[in-house]
Amino acid sequence: MAPPVGTTRLSVTPGSVFRAVVLVAGWLVVLVVVQRARGPLVLFGLGMVGAALTLPLVGYLGRWVPRWVAVMAVSLLAVGAVGLVAYRTIDEVDRQTDKVADAIDESVRSVESSPRYSNLADRLDLSSRAEQVTTRLRDDVSLDASRLTELAPELASGVSEVFIIWLFAVMMLAAGPQFVDAFVRLFPSPVTRARVKLVITVAHRRTTRYVGLMVLRAAAVFAVTFAAAAAAGLRVPTVLALVAGFLSLYPCFGLFLGGVLLALDTALRWPDLVVPVIVLAAVLQALDVVFVQRRIEARSVAVRSLLLVVGTLIGWELEGVRGVIIATVALTFVVAAVEEGLAIRDGDALDPGSVLSPAVAEPAAQVVPPLP
Repeated sequence: MAPPVGTTRLSVTPGSVFRAVVLVAGWLVVLVVVQRARGPLVLFGLGMVGAALTLPLVGYLGRWVPRWVAVMAVSLLAVGAVGLVAYRTIDEVDRQTDKVADAIDESVRSVESSPRYSNLADRLDLSSRAEQVTTRLRDDVSLDASRLTELAPELASGVSEVFIIWLFAVMMLAAGPQFVDAFVRLFPSPVTRARVKLVITVAHRRTTRYVGLMVLRAAAVFAVTFAAAAAAGLRVPTVLALVAGFLSLYPCFGLFLGGVLLALDTALRWPDLVVPVIVLAAVLQALDVVFVQRRIEARSVAVRSLLLVVGTLIGWELEGVRGVIIATVALTFVVAAVEEGLAIRDGDALDPGSVLSPAVAEPAAQVVPPLP
């Protein structure tokens, strides 16, 4: 009996079975190689991210100086800036961690000496619990001289990884455009090559612009939060400002969450300011969505908060902070590339294939002479 019209019959042949086995085996080999080379691949990914984000600055400086000079200058400047910020941040967090531990000890002593809560503190064994927390803070976060010998191997490993990332970034800054051109040339059709090149170029430009604008806004949030926390006399202004700046990278709700955390810390010193701080955070979040975030997305690309949260969770689960950086930038690039590709398909953006001459876009079919 013949199969119905419009349907196909699945047939299993030795060739199809062999191809399926080879495909599955190939994927297994790729997964094993990626798993074993996970560490170097992460460092290479961080180098690619650093090179991609600093490439516009290299191109700008390359107008006046040789390219290799621009590459070295930008790479050294980036390493110096990151190192300085990291050093100052670690130093501030270290000192403020001791203040937090002292504040916890002071609060516990105040509760235990209070006639109203002394019995509750004894039943909860508050003193020993607080001692465990403060000991963990001082041991895990504080970087006093007694721990330098213990942390020396980790610090040496971190320095070597930073050097490898810097080396990868310099290599990609020097040869990245050639790699992109080589990838584009893999496509046989000139039209496809032109479209892929345009999508990569536009997605890269929008990604760097988005990341740059979001980082600038996060720096502004950090400065404002630090000034407010310091003016309020809070014990950990740097930590609060870092958390608020990081949360501001997530549109639509990040600023509000940062304000809530600031309000919780404010409650320990100024309880009457909790509600005003939360209301102010909600107002600032609404103003940011209407006036700031829309302008950032209009100049770059619109990345939804849900995608950023999912990317952050996946990156953190895989590689911690390094994974978050790679996942966030890669996700932004993919969103920008998809947006540009859809715009070309729908006619909302210029199709580079349409400007090619017919002879180049579609090679003429070879004329076959008639048989004698």
